[in-house]
Amino acid sequence: MKKKMFLAGMLVLAAALWGCGGEKKPASPYGEDGKLRKDITLEEIRGIEKVYGDLIEVSYFHGGGMEGSSHDAMLTKEKDGSCLIRTRDAGSISFPHIMREYKTDGSVFTDLQQLIEKDNLALWEDLPFDEEFMVMDAPSTHLSLIYDESAAGGYACKSYSIDYDNVLPEGAGDILRSFTRVMLSGVSPENLVDEYFEIDGEPVRTGRDADLTDMQISRLVSGYWREIGTDTGISLYTYGLGDTLEYTVPDDGLYTEKYMTVRETVRAPWKDADTSFYVSLEDEEGQAWVLYLEKLSLILEREDGSETCLLERQD
Repeated sequence: MKKKMFLAGMLVLAAALWGCGGEKKPASPYGEDGKLRKDITLEEIRGIEKVYGDLIEVSYFHGGGMEGSSHDAMLTKEKDGSCLIRTRDAGSISFPHIMREYKTDGSVFTDLQQLIEKDNLALWEDLPFDEEFMVMDAPSTHLSLIYDESAAGGYACKSYSIDYDNVLPEGAGDILRSFTRVMLSGVSPENLVDEYFEIDGEPVRTGRDADLTDMQISRLVSGYWREIGTDTGISLYTYGLGDTLEYTVPDDGLYTEKYMTVRETVRAPWKDADTSFYVSLEDEEGQAWVLYLEKLSLILEREDGSETCLLERQD
């Protein structure tokens, strides 16, 4: 009898040892710090249970660093179900901010919600920060997702933020790029409904409304512009009132640096142009030029009107 009991006990012990060694308890996707593990896979993230509400707003930002230029976009779901997209571009000197508004149908929110739910994207804010690859003065990128989760018993407005400096699992970069492409799919000329400069927080839609200081005019012109319609046109680089304007022009496939002397800034429209000011210039051959805003386009023109260059912003 004792022998049978001993054998039974050994079998129970062996079974327990086999269970401990043969089947490992699944590892938690989270570490002790509450962050997702550094070695977590996309499949593990997708396997975390998460109930999503109604996606009502998405924003994207990329910028900063040594250059200082930035681009951001915000998508807002309107009451009629359409999607309003606001984009803002700022050059290396952050002036002026160029604001554009686009209107498109609400299908973009449906597409984004499917991508978010497929990859549990909102939970990516729990990924740990990647200190090993932090680069000083490098631009940063992040996404913000805002939900109305009241129907799911949660908050009326719940925000999630995804930082691209986090430790991203393999394949995450492609997912984020795809998400951004879908998000900006409605940004097209046919969907453009408004365009303006943002100066000191105020919208400026015409050159006559641009009541700029001398410093603002200097910063406006130094914001990197090029001749529209060509890839090798005139490019303006630096500008200083009472100083010189440096620019480049194509010359047999190469760029040649040229300079103009800044004579004065005049607080008056140039002829009948839609502007509140113009800058009087003189090139190296002694020819007089003027620089002014026509609506929201920068114009470089010979004073006698014999030559005109329409400049567009290089972002």
